[in-house]
Amino acid sequence: VESAGGGLHGLEYRLKSEPSLERKITQKLAENPGLTPTDAMLSVSDSLRYTATFSDENYSESVKSTLAELQGRGLVVDIVKNYWEKGDDYDGINVRMKALDDLKVELQFHTPMSLDVKDGESHPIYEKLRTTNDPTMAKQLKDALVKAWAKVSVPVAALAIGTLIKTS
Repeated sequence: VESAGGGLHGLEYRLKSEPSLERKITQKLAENPGLTPTDAMLSVSDSLRYTATFSDENYSESVKSTLAELQGRGLVVDIVKNYWEKGDDYDGINVRMKALDDLKVELQFHTPMSLDVKDGESHPIYEKLRTTNDPTMAKQLKDALVKAWAKVSVPVAALAIGTLIKTS
């Protein structure tokens, strides 16, 4: 990341917390009744995750060069999810990778502004959304997220990276 002109942020959060991991495993088991607890645990792809930021001007080229560098070091890129399409409740690129020992790692790519929204205004809304069972509240929270992310601009050529995902 640094060799591509960016920085890593939130390293203290690189390991998913036990309650969050437990919630995710429980959710996977509920959604997939035939899944064993071990398989549910092994399917979690973001228990180890990193966040990188690059300037708007260099974002797209820096994302591509970082991914190429990581692949050159032996990591295998499984999925590149691109959430930069406007009008939804998240902006950024999330990449799922595997190390040589099959350890799953997630790397999120942001701009300074998208990182500010992710860690600031949208985070408490997201935390409420992922725990609510009330459809009306969920809709209100999703609308609040869309509004928060609306102010983030899309970096040049970012939409051409990975697979575009629409969250709303």
